[in-house]
Formats: sequence, C-alpha cells, structure tokens
Amino acid sequence: MIKAKIRTAKITVEWWNKQRNRILTGIIGGTLLAILWFVSYGINNMTVFLLGLFTGIVINVLSWSQGLNSLNRIAGSETPIKTSTKQMLAVCILIILCIVTIGYSASIYGLGAIYAFISGVAFTSWGGYLQIAYWEKKNRKTLVAHGFCKPTVTAINSEV
Repeated sequence: MIKAKIRTAKITVEWWNKQRNRILTGIIGGTLLAILWFVSYGINNMTVFLLGLFTGIVINVLSWSQGLNSLNRIAGSETPIKTSTKQMLAVCILIILCIVTIGYSASIYGLGAIYAFISGVAFTSWGGYLQIAYWEKKNRKTLVAHGFCKPTVTAINSEV
C-alpha cells in the first residue's frame, strides 16, 4: 500500500479575496457612473430612467433564486469552482449583444435616452452584492475568490 502525503493549502482571507468585496468595488464604480449619467441625461428623460429602474428591479427579482442556487452549488462542492471557458464566452457574447442593442437603440431614441435607461438599470445593481451578503450571513460561510480573469471561488466557514 502506498501512503501519500496530502497537502492542504491554507486559504488566506484578505479584503480583496472576499467575493462580495470584489463585486462591491465594481458596483460602486457603476453607481458613480449611473449618478453621473442620471444628472446629465436622466433628469431630462425621467420616464426612460424609471423604465430602466423598473427593468433592473425585475431582472434582480427574477434572477435571485438562480443566484442563490449557484452559491449553494459553490458551497456544496469539495473542490473550488473555476470559471469555465464556456462561461467566459457566453459573457463575451452577451456583452457584444448588449453593445449592438445599445447602438441600435441609440440610433432610434437618441444617446441621452440610452444613458438614462442604463443609469436606471445600474442603480439596481446592488442586488448582486446584497444577495451574496444575505447568503453568507444565512449559511455562515464566506466566499473567497482567487485569480483575476478566471477566478476560482471557494466557500469557507466564517470566523464571525
């Protein structure tokens, strides 16, 4: 019988390694941009801004349970979950489709209306952070991410 040494890597939890903090930095930047666009364009196009706000709320409500299921899958896995190439490709295709849609809509409605709509949607982006904060508190775990372009996410028990 062969005995093998098993190394267990100690996961260091620093501010940037927490998944919620990585998401928080992006949301803060997006919110500042949304405030800038709202002040510039949204005040003049209040109905379009409110339509964007309503659309963002509907998207957050409809994707809430899917996001929690994804977090439960990460926590239930023995090995860290890596972002696959297929997922990265799907995100790139989604971004390209959004750019094409925005460009087409801007030619019809004008760029000011598009900025007002995007600022309304961006104000609801806090749902992703709140979802992770809720899940971590409920399950008493912390999501830790390593890597930048294709992060590996692991759930560990919280000290608090």
